[in-house]
This record gives sequence, structure tokens and C-alpha cells, in this order.
Amino acid sequence: MSADSDLPAAAFDPQIEPWPVLDAASIHLWLLPYQRGDSSLVALRDCIARYCEIESGQVDLDRDPAGKPWLRAPQCDLRFSASHSGAQLVLAFLRGAADHDLIGVDLEITKPRPRTLELARRFFTRGEADALAALPVGQQELAFYRFWVAKEAVLKALGRGLAHGLDKAAFAFEGDLGDPRQADVRLRLASLDVPSAAARSESAAQTIDAANDSASSIAGWELHEFAANQAIGCIAWSGRQRRVVRFIGAKPAAQPGV
Repeated sequence: MSADSDLPAAAFDPQIEPWPVLDAASIHLWLLPYQRGDSSLVALRDCIARYCEIESGQVDLDRDPAGKPWLRAPQCDLRFSASHSGAQLVLAFLRGAADHDLIGVDLEITKPRPRTLELARRFFTRGEADALAALPVGQQELAFYRFWVAKEAVLKALGRGLAHGLDKAAFAFEGDLGDPRQADVRLRLASLDVPSAAARSESAAQTIDAANDSASSIAGWELHEFAANQAIGCIAWSGRQRRVVRFIGAKPAAQPGV
């Protein structure tokens, strides 16, 4: 997993000084409290304003058809993604001006799912579902969530939603997933079947597979898994290796990374 460090913060205050410096070798991950009815765009807009050194009113946010927030008129080289689940909100930021500098984040509360294998057979690849089925029953649920958030994070980074299909981003585990210490087993991206970042249309769909000449494109993706107060999350990004720095709101408190 990607190395990270925890910098505990007080309850989120967009006026805190000094604002943390986001360099080209880092990703900032904010874990914040969220209540139903809150707009995640408020905290997102405030953070963007601070990172871009502009006023919040100058941040012109909208959502694309897949629900991903984006800037109508980018004011700096900031890339970002947001996700919320239960009482938690996560915001992820990196700096990058190239087309391949992409980032997506997903967070899911790990509530019991009695039909884990049935859902995996429906939404995952056959190989992923078989990998889950081979696990002891007590380990299937955690592995299911790890697959799920990694898939959503990659699809978000590419500007795609769940409707595109979770099976379009396939993952494999490096190591023995049956080991009770699942945290020591890394996820890796095995294949992608998505439109290119430059042309998001069905006609532009391309298959990137580790077995063909596009293996370097898959190798360019990085994952960082994390846990936070009965939830599991994942950041996916492309472009270069980066260090993840986490900023933790007053609640929920972050747990050690997965």
C-alpha cells in the first residue's frame, strides 16, 4: 500500500492557518463529518478555494452526468474527488495539469451483506467472484468491500459512474487473500475497459489489459486503501507515485489504514 502519514486536525475549518501545502509528490485526503442534507460541495468548494488561493465565490462547481464534481473554469492545476457514506465525507486532492493526472476516491460503510457472493457474481468479474468464493466465509465481506471501493475509485477517476459497470475495472490480489492479515495483501489493477480520458464516448472505448501492449497504462495506476470509523475507502490515481497525507476531522476518527 502507499505510504501515508496522519496529521490530526480539529473540526474542519476552511479558514485554518497555515493551510497545508499540497506539493506535486503528495495527495491530501480529508476525512470529515457528514450529515444527511449537507452538501459535500460546500466543503469541497472551500478546500478548492484555499488550494487555488482564490475566494470561495470564485469556485464554479458543477457535476458531470456521472455525478462527479468538476470545475467549469479551472483556476489552478488541482484535481479532486469526493465521496460520502453514512456520517463521513472524504475529499481527495492532487496537483497535476496533464491529461493522465486523474484521481478518484470512494468510501463505503462496511455494514453486513448477507448476499456477498451473489452480489459479486452479479457485478464483479468471474475471477473476482471466484476469488471471494474461495475465502473462508468470515473473510468474504471485507474482501468484497475492498474490491468495490477500488472499482468505484477508478471509475470516478475516469469520469464514469456505476452504470458503466463495476466489472469494467478488474482487480487481483497480490498475495494470499486467505491470510487473516488481509491488510498485508495488496490490490492491483488487472484490466480496464473504459473510454479514454480524452474522449469520453462509447465509440472511444478501449480495452487495456495487462497481457497486451498497454500494460504500462495499467502499471501507471496507484491505489491507497484506508479505513475510517466502520468504513473502508480507496483512492485511485494515475500519473506518478505519490505520498498520501490524511487530515482527520474531529469526528469521525480515522482508524489505521487497511
